[in-house]
Amino acid sequence: TNEDQVGQNQVLKGKKLLFKDPDLSNNNWLPAYKVYGEGIFFTLNLEKLLAWEQRTDVSKYFNRLLSRLEKKELNIDESIIDPRNVLLHTLSHIIIDELALTCGYNSASLRERLYSIDKQFGILIYTSSGDIDGTFGGLVRMGKKENFFPVVYKAIDKARWCSSDPVCSEIGKSSGQGVNNLNGAACHSCSYLPETSCELGNLFLDRTLLIDPKIGFFNI
Repeated sequence: TNEDQVGQNQVLKGKKLLFKDPDLSNNNWLPAYKVYGEGIFFTLNLEKLLAWEQRTDVSKYFNRLLSRLEKKELNIDESIIDPRNVLLHTLSHIIIDELALTCGYNSASLRERLYSIDKQFGILIYTSSGDIDGTFGGLVRMGKKENFFPVVYKAIDKARWCSSDPVCSEIGKSSGQGVNNLNGAACHSCSYLPETSCELGNLFLDRTLLIDPKIGFFNI
């Protein structure tokens, strides 16, 4: 299946990074570690997400990022360069920030894992820092419907305004910001996380895709 092929490609890519000769039978393994902690996993509505991504105005806006990538000629995994993945990534960051404020976790002890495949788009927010903040069910309790949705609504509402606005939003929409201008409306004041928490080095973030009055996913 397509999912199996993606998994095999990731294994092959990892072996090439780890071994000088990845084809040797003795090198048919990858390092792994166990994480003891807790987390929240949630998905977005697939039909709404794909319908939003296929809108002409969303594609036109996102093409600005693609144009910047072409000019820089960067070697970046193309599978992460689409509106839904940037949307997922930015949503993950703002929810982690709000969870840290709401339930007392240090944001550096919360991490993200993004899942973007053909039939499911979701986010896992988890902690593995039991020696610092404890893993006694606090994050799991925040995953209950009556606790989680208020956190999400508050995070999205906060994302509508950055303390560096209007500069953050305007630069994000025009020329981009961050390393190699790979971010839109996203900066240290609104969307960045500690480097250990982010899968993508605080790149491919853009609040515009979430909250813009015209193209924001949460305004449709």
